[in-house]
Amino acid sequence: MLLPIVSTACALRCQPAQCYAQGELLGWLAEMPGCEIGPVRFGDSMRGGGGGVFLSRAVEDKQLLFAVPLGAMITLQDAIDDPNVGDDLSLIYQDNNERAALSGFVAHL
Repeated sequence: MLLPIVSTACALRCQPAQCYAQGELLGWLAEMPGCEIGPVRFGDSMRGGGGGVFLSRAVEDKQLLFAVPLGAMITLQDAIDDPNVGDDLSLIYQDNNERAALSGFVAHL
């Protein structure tokens, strides 16, 4: 089952180094107060190129799958407030959309 949880940083085909980085991401999130990671894993999408977050086992109805505290989120405001790339990302946002600006910010990190 493909969950409707998509990460801009994980939208590329998973190479071994990326898979390791995605595992590190889950580890980092798991250490944050308020974060809950249920039975999920990163993997290749069966809907074409790219990746996604998938269930790693059967779950119960209404079971929490993934909860991330707001402090772990990257927002458009974080991107355009960045002293190094914020002005450029603001232009990207105006010319394209939020996803394009956030993708640029994640690539910058």
